[in-house]
Amino acid sequence: MEALIQQGIRHLRRGEYGEAIALYEQGATATPDDPRLYVYWGLAWLLMGQVEQAQALWFAALTAIDPDQFTAAWRQGLMTEADTLLPTNASLAAAIYTQLLEFEEQPAILYRLGWALALMGRLEEAIAHWQQILDCQPEFVAAQVAQGEVYQRLGQWQEAIAVYSRVLEAGRDPKVCYNLGLCLTQQGQWQAAIDCFKHLLEPQQNWDTPPVHGELAYLYLQQAALNNAWEHLIAAVQAAPNFVESYCRWASDRSLHPWAMAGCSTHPAPIGGSLPQCGAMASPTGGMASRNRGVAARAGMGTRPR
Repeated sequence: MEALIQQGIRHLRRGEYGEAIALYEQGATATPDDPRLYVYWGLAWLLMGQVEQAQALWFAALTAIDPDQFTAAWRQGLMTEADTLLPTNASLAAAIYTQLLEFEEQPAILYRLGWALALMGRLEEAIAHWQQILDCQPEFVAAQVAQGEVYQRLGQWQEAIAVYSRVLEAGRDPKVCYNLGLCLTQQGQWQAAIDCFKHLLEPQQNWDTPPVHGELAYLYLQQAALNNAWEHLIAAVQAAPNFVESYCRWASDRSLHPWAMAGCSTHPAPIGGSLPQCGAMASPTGGMASRNRGVAARAGMGTRPR
């Protein structure tokens, strides 16, 4: 039966819903007590847009077999498939998360649904979903960070600064510190931005230093501190010899994917830490990528290290 279930999951992930339905119906006839068959059978109907059909099947299974066993299998199966779909098909993932929320309004599900909405371009709705979490659990830091990243994506710098500042009050987070520096730069708060980026150069932060040096070069240039600007640009090039050229190329090619622009990976990690897992901002909104040609030229380097 395990082989049949896995084969059906492969059909689901390829969008072959009719084949999955036929397979799970066959399996349920042979093994009517396995809750997973009904979970994925109903999920196939859901992904086809047949919400009532899916719910009717799940309700019938809930009354026919052990309800606790079915509920556990249903929750696990739907969450796993939604998380799998999220990076590539946010709308289907959102449909699954919505079904889960009808059963229980858990912060973990609201958080994921928020990211699904963000990936669909429904950014204000995403912020509202995360606010629902924060109204009940103000300590849910991942929801705060997510709000900040979407505000940053929207160019709402003051709102992003307020969120990031609150997060940093609870403890230093290099990712949040970097994003805060970018937002402060956009607001012309040069010294505050410099303080954020200089913190990231401390060895214990283990941060990718060339972009930080690049940001600092730009900021010192705004303060007419040309020696400091030159020092940081040289440090960036020494750490990454192709820094200026590759950063310019990256600036013109970077994705507009909301998570990438916000500095996050393309898939939320399981609950247990912060969600999603964020790393160095691969595509920082408001960063120095769009400015580095001017920094290099004004520092006397052109666009290629000599």
